Parts: sequence; structure tokens; C-alpha cells
Amino acid sequence: MITNAKQFSYLNAMGIDIWQQKHTDVEKDAGQSHLVIDLDKLCKQQLFIDLIQSLNITLDQITLKSEHCLNLGLINWQFSENNQTNYENNTLTTPAIEQLVEQPKLKRQLWQLLSASSL
Repeated sequence: MITNAKQFSYLNAMGIDIWQQKHTDVEKDAGQSHLVIDLDKLCKQQLFIDLIQSLNITLDQITLKSEHCLNLGLINWQFSENNQTNYENNTLTTPAIEQLVEQPKLKRQLWQLLSASSL
């Protein structure tokens, strides 16, 4: 379940605790080979919009966790210089959206990973 800040405050007021990971290796690792994210530019990419919709997430639920990492609620998404798609420790790592659009093999690899992981 993805909760936004308002929902989280309501649940806290009712005494319902939600476990959320505060610090991850993603934040420590962010500067190595991960690309800086321009969220405004990203939200204009049709493939990104399609991927977000397939995860049942709306654009207003997405926040920047750091300049290298998107917070999608239960998972984080990073863009890497590598041509690999990977999902581990609740972090999805993919090439830049532009690369995914241009290279059908990478796009297919991402869709297969999303289907297999039941994100």
C-alpha cells in the first residue's frame, strides 16, 4: 500500500503504525553511477507515465527521495548509466527513460522484470 503524507498523518493520529524504511544503501550509493533525475522532464515521457500507471501509482504520489532516486511509495527507482535493469532491496534500477524508449530490448527486459516481481 502506498501512503502519502496526509494518509500517513491520519494513520499516526489513529495510533496505526506503518513501517517505512528511512535509510537505505541506495542513498549511500547514489553518487556512484546513478543519473540525476529531472522529475518535470520525466513526467512528460509517455513510457514513464505508462510504467507508473501499470504500478497503480499517480504522478502526484511520486516524490524525489534524492537527486538520484524517485520514491514511488513501497519502492524506489533509480536511473543508471548501465544498460541493466535490476530490482533488489525495494529499489528498481534501470537505464535512463530515453534509453528505454530507444532500445526495445531494454524496455522488454523492464516489463518482464515488473511482471515477474509483481511490483
